[in-house]
Order: sequence, then structure tokens, then C-alpha cells
Amino acid sequence: MLMEKRIALEDRAGTLCFVVREMPARWREAWLLEAVSALATAGASVPCGTDVQALLRHFKEGGLTAIGNIDYARGKALLDRLFEAVSIVAEDGTEIPLTRDVADQRIQSVATLLTLRAEAAMLNIDRAPDGSLAVPVDAGAVQAAGVPIQ
Repeated sequence: MLMEKRIALEDRAGTLCFVVREMPARWREAWLLEAVSALATAGASVPCGTDVQALLRHFKEGGLTAIGNIDYARGKALLDRLFEAVSIVAEDGTEIPLTRDVADQRIQSVATLLTLRAEAAMLNIDRAPDGSLAVPVDAGAVQAAGVPIQ
């Protein structure tokens, strides 16, 4: 069963409730491989077999520069795909898929958008039972594709 997380965020429009769902495995795999490819093309090395906190530290220590080097259209497409599994909960409890139009009509704060993207990304990054990241392909295959690995 796919995981989901219900969150309430304070937006300038008031308190907004969302459901963030895990994407199906094939969608997650495609998103992760595209994200790794975008990072590698932008000059980032990708640490394998590490936990989420170590990955975040890695990007704070230099990976953010590479994120800034990602082609805007490619990065925007990756960010937008995170919203494919997000719904906003209407006042009557109905879940409405968070399309661009729905987001434009209901969300007023950039912080809300960024928080939703972060929540969707973290929910869709596979983790092994020990908390380490589960790599979608083995390190040898990633290196053979030209992606630098630490």
C-alpha cells in the first residue's frame, strides 16, 4: 500500500489541509533517475548508501551549487511532477488534485509551495528499514551512465 501523509499548513489564505501521497514505484523510479541525472549534469556528485540526513548535509556542503546549475525548465518539470500525488482538502472534506490552476487559486504563500514540494520529495525517496536511502539502481550502473558517485 502506498504511504500518504496529511498535513495542515498556515498560508496567507488561512490554514490549508493537504494529502501528500507516495507515487507508484515506477513513477518514483522515473522521478528519482531524472533528478539524479539532472544533478549529475549540473556537476553534483551523488552519495550512495547514505541516510537522508547525510544526503542533506552533502547538498548543504556543495550540492546546492549544482542545484543552481540545473536547467530551469528541467528543474521546474521535476518540481511540478512532485505535485502529481498531492491533493488539497476542501472545506467539505473533498480531495482536489493540486493542479497548477488549483494551486494558483488556493495557495498564496511561496513557503506553502516549498513545504509541499519538500514533503512530497521526502515521502517519495525510498528508504531502507535502517533509514538509509534505497538507491533505485546499483552504483555500478549509475557510474556506467556517467554519474559521479562518492
